[in-house]
Amino acid sequence: MKNIYLVVLSLLLSTSVLFGQSRVYAPELQTPENGAVGQMPQVMLNWYAVTGVGMNIQYEVQLATDDAFTNPVEFPLVSVTALDAANLMFGNTYYWHVRAHDGDEVSDWSETWSFSVLTTVSVTAPSDGSIVNPQVDIVWDSVTGVDFYQILVDTLFSWKHEFTGISDDINATFVIDANNYGGVGDGGLIFYYDGQWNIAESGTTKDLLAVYFVDANNGWAVGKTGTVLHFDGSTWSTVDIGATKDLRGVYFADANNGWVVGKSGVIYYFNGTDWTEQTSGTTKDLNAVWAVSPTDVWAGGKSGTMAHFDGSAWSVDTPGTKDFMGLWFNAANDGWAIQKSAGLISHYDGSTWTEESTGVSKVFFGIAFNGSTGYIVGQTGTLLEYNNGQWNQTTSGTKKNINGIWFADGAGLYAGDCGIAFTYVGGAGFDSPYATTYNIPGSESSFSMHNLFFGSTYYYKMRMGHSADTSSWTSPLSFQVQRSPELKNPADGASNIALEVKLDWKDFDGIQKFNVQIADNPEFDNAFTYYSDSSFFDMLGLSFGTTYYWRVNAQNAAGSSPWSAPWSFTTTNTVDLTAPANNATGVATCPLLEWEAIPGVGTYEVWMDTDENFTNPQKKTENGTSSQCQSQLEKKTDYFWKVRGIFAIDTSDWSPVWKFTTLGPDAINEIVDPASLTIYPNPSNGNFTISLNSLVDDNIKIEVVSVSGKVIYNREFKCSVGANKIAVDINNLASGIYHVNIIKNNHKLSRKLVVR
Repeated sequence: MKNIYLVVLSLLLSTSVLFGQSRVYAPELQTPENGAVGQMPQVMLNWYAVTGVGMNIQYEVQLATDDAFTNPVEFPLVSVTALDAANLMFGNTYYWHVRAHDGDEVSDWSETWSFSVLTTVSVTAPSDGSIVNPQVDIVWDSVTGVDFYQILVDTLFSWKHEFTGISDDINATFVIDANNYGGVGDGGLIFYYDGQWNIAESGTTKDLLAVYFVDANNGWAVGKTGTVLHFDGSTWSTVDIGATKDLRGVYFADANNGWVVGKSGVIYYFNGTDWTEQTSGTTKDLNAVWAVSPTDVWAGGKSGTMAHFDGSAWSVDTPGTKDFMGLWFNAANDGWAIQKSAGLISHYDGSTWTEESTGVSKVFFGIAFNGSTGYIVGQTGTLLEYNNGQWNQTTSGTKKNINGIWFADGAGLYAGDCGIAFTYVGGAGFDSPYATTYNIPGSESSFSMHNLFFGSTYYYKMRMGHSADTSSWTSPLSFQVQRSPELKNPADGASNIALEVKLDWKDFDGIQKFNVQIADNPEFDNAFTYYSDSSFFDMLGLSFGTTYYWRVNAQNAAGSSPWSAPWSFTTTNTVDLTAPANNATGVATCPLLEWEAIPGVGTYEVWMDTDENFTNPQKKTENGTSSQCQSQLEKKTDYFWKVRGIFAIDTSDWSPVWKFTTLGPDAINEIVDPASLTIYPNPSNGNFTISLNSLVDDNIKIEVVSVSGKVIYNREFKCSVGANKIAVDINNLASGIYHVNIIKNNHKLSRKLVVR
């Protein structure tokens, strides 16, 4: 009895435990994956179905902005295993979980998963700093769950694109004040702005790599192979300081204390009168120099080398990882040095250089500060801005390398490859009178901008929104509208161009018409102007042997572009002869003279004579590119010939004089053109036709001979000039191979005949 009692008690306890548990399991979450980022503001929450006792399983979903679900969004129970969560806040992180309801039974909550909603829209085109046509599509990644997009566009930002007219690379810039600034570059380039852009006479063709102005009347520039130039307020002159190596940096503490640094660690000091070389203590290339004072000078260079001058001697340390490319000191205890790669920068606090990462892995070329705001420029249009202790990349307006930047008195200039230059205008941008906001439906993923201003740089940013929230703006982006058409054909400086030529330029979208100017002088005096609605123009009626200059501009509803850079070409002034070849022999006594056509020329004058001085020439005018003789020439005789083109009242120069020698009197191929001799049908039954082209009126003999040499057929035939057809009928001719011979003066042409 005791054992039975224990068993029953055990069963009752076990049953009690089973019925105390839930009859339905907690759901398992599916998507979005736990920790997912960049989710749409309308996201589908998915989970796997669970099995319960009843037939109607329902699910309860909670969504919150904290994992404690302090104030969750609670949705009505659903029978499906997915729920569409809409109007989520941009940039927020959300937490969610699900539990199942089976009648009165409720499962435990599922695991808690999280996801983050994207912060703003992702723009895919045009890429930052790109050059576009005056009709451009702004394209972005489509976002689910938004009602609208906004694009804010302006033609002004913190920096303004300047058109200097320079195409050479600019390597360094200077700023004296808000009205005087410029730079130096390849080929001895020195340019400046004093109300308008000018190019100064430097007196050198050496590449200039650095520049510094003590004041408006005291400037220095240095460059390749020891080049040093001085500006005295009116002119630049060369100064021989004894240097032969490339000089890459120049800086003056004052008019009487200046330093130049360069390749292999060279350093030169200026005392107000003379330059002397100083011992740097390194053979590493030095790329930049900065004088905080005459007794506190820094020079940075290759492999993280940093040299310091304390007023008496230079000492060398290596506080950097990569090449130092530029220096800037705001104070003796606030210095900055940019490094060439890996996005590294070093800061000096008065005692120690500390290396930091900007997070932008680009090559840096220049650094400058405007008060507490810093700027770094570099490879492929890189521009970083320093604010509140943080370096952030921003749009520069170009994809070209930016090689130099400088600030003085609140004015700034950066410049680089192919003459690109931007001046500082300040402000946060998007607040000029030209700022425009475009509203686009949420169903779109692109927006077309038309009739843009030629040569202008446009800055733009985007955001998106729905009824509950609006995203942050994207970082500003930029694009530059092409300034003018780019010419393509004929190539600049091309020669031997026909009098009818296709002027061609690169495709240019968004244009209503193109204007084409052509003149016989580079100033375009008395130029002819034409228009085209395509990216080419067929030019007719040019003159022989003339150099023409041409250019193109474009028009849209916003205005006209500047003219393209002018190109030139020179028209042909002679005819190219082709046949008979020069000095050819064995030429038929009634030859066909041939030459190359000149497009646009329909008439040619032909002279032929036995005297190379053409004392008594045969003269003909032809409307094509050949001339057939009208009478037999002398046999075994040298003939000279030349051709020139005629257009209206204009004539080209004569072609070079060519010579040919006619055939002798016994040649069969002066009677019959060998290439014209054919027999048909072949094979035949003995009845066939001989087709040939006779060059003269003359008699020929026709023979048909068997392979054994027996003459089967023999007949005289009189040929006329031109095509001749001779019918031959040989009855009962046995099957086999025969030779058909055309004979004149014991010379013959032969063709094989097959009889079946």
